[in-house]
Amino acid sequence: AHLRRWAFARGGPSGETVLRAAISFPDSLRLALLVDGGDELGSLGDEFREKFLAFKATHPNTLIVVTSRPYDSGQPALADGFDVFDLCPLSQEEVFSLAKQHAAGASTTDQEAVDHLSRFEAAYRRSKNVRTLSETPLLLTMLLRLSKVGDLPERRHLLYKRCIHDLLARSEHKLRDGADLAWDQWHSSNGD
Repeated sequence: AHLRRWAFARGGPSGETVLRAAISFPDSLRLALLVDGGDELGSLGDEFREKFLAFKATHPNTLIVVTSRPYDSGQPALADGFDVFDLCPLSQEEVFSLAKQHAAGASTTDQEAVDHLSRFEAAYRRSKNVRTLSETPLLLTMLLRLSKVGDLPERRHLLYKRCIHDLLARSEHKLRDGADLAWDQWHSSNGD
């Protein structure tokens, strides 16, 4: 019931209908529920865990994946019937391999790719904080996007701030070019 109310609040009647259809898939199909950032729920963690376990009990064929840092007290555990995996940080070799692939895909010329990769590698070698941020695929991807256009932030909160600013600026450019925002995007009418 909680999940249906949540879907309705976010997608109206169609959101609830889609959720009902997904949950009632035949056994030959399997629904996957992905929850990212379980550790970020704070005081709501225990309530979420109770509702989550109730959902799991009533929908046993649903594949459930929860990501969480290992220090959250409300996260699902082995005792709840979950398998627990610890993800290892990316190695330097993996970081540079992904950086090379990203630079090649995000550049229009070979020289631009070389320059992009060189800027990232220089920041990586110069800063312990950039190396630490690069160990996580999401943060590495964010760093690589930003390294194409300038200096890299060395603190996680500054990285997120720059990426959000970059994404919002892209929406502004699209609007100026006459594009319509997708149904799940928001933009204030006064530009704030």
